Amino acid sequence: MDEWSSSDLSPGKMWNMLKSSDPQIDEQFYRLPDGRWDVNRLNEGVARLQKQEELRLKQEHENYILMQNQKELARAERTYHKKIQRKEQSKFVDLTVFKVGMHMYLWPVMCQLFLLIVMLILPTSTLISSLPIFLIIIVSLNVIFWVSIPLMTKNLADQILKIDNRTKHLLENQP
Repeated sequence: MDEWSSSDLSPGKMWNMLKSSDPQIDEQFYRLPDGRWDVNRLNEGVARLQKQEELRLKQEHENYILMQNQKELARAERTYHKKIQRKEQSKFVDLTVFKVGMHMYLWPVMCQLFLLIVMLILPTSTLISSLPIFLIIIVSLNVIFWVSIPLMTKNLADQILKIDNRTKHLLENQP
């Protein structure tokens, strides 16, 4: 009993640990010629198991840290690409809303001219009976006409602001 009293584990428990880690292990290697356990070899075997377990845990921890770093790097890269993409989009002058507004501005005028010509060609009796319809159409076209103006000016102002921001550094460098 004095042989293993310095260890926390009994020789039987140490052997069970070694046997569970490697079922092919030779029991005679850990026995003395008289049949008792060789506590030094058992301690070495348990120490080797513990060292392997520590290495495995250390490797798992390193893999976890590496995976976290890779995730962080990927997240930073995505953020960087989104920032670059937003910066590029902010430089692009987009006049599609202005073009739609321009169509909304011109088409009602042309439709009203056409309607005026139709009203002049119609006989007076038909014109008088159709006048409420013509007035509703004219008012609707005028609403579209007046809505297009703020739409165009707002979009145009936004696009000019983009151009100003792109060229601001050029004006700052001049003496």
